[in-house]
Amino acid sequence: MNNAKGFTLIEIIGVIGILLAISLIAIPSIVSISNKNNEKNYQEILETMYNSAEIYVEKNRNALTWTSNCIDVYLKTLVSEKLLKAPIINPKDETEFDLNNTYIQVCKESDNTLTYELK
Repeated sequence: MNNAKGFTLIEIIGVIGILLAISLIAIPSIVSISNKNNEKNYQEILETMYNSAEIYVEKNRNALTWTSNCIDVYLKTLVSEKLLKAPIINPKDETEFDLNNTYIQVCKESDNTLTYELK
């Protein structure tokens, strides 16, 4: 009479195979969701920076010197004006934006609307 308790090798391999199959399905979905969240966070940060630049331009419209209908508003300026809070982290790669070298180019269009681009 054999009263051995435990799992056979076949049962263990079967469980490992099932876990592997679940992993192969779940991991790409999790990575995709994470990437979408990072992109959404990046777009939200851009929108916040653009809104801050718009406030700065409106507040200082008469003192600003426009060249070719554009002006560069550095992130350092927006932080010093307390329109943004440092450090500003890029959610795509978890690095800080360089406040001294990163700017938002604000341009006047022909219909007097403003456009914004992070440079």
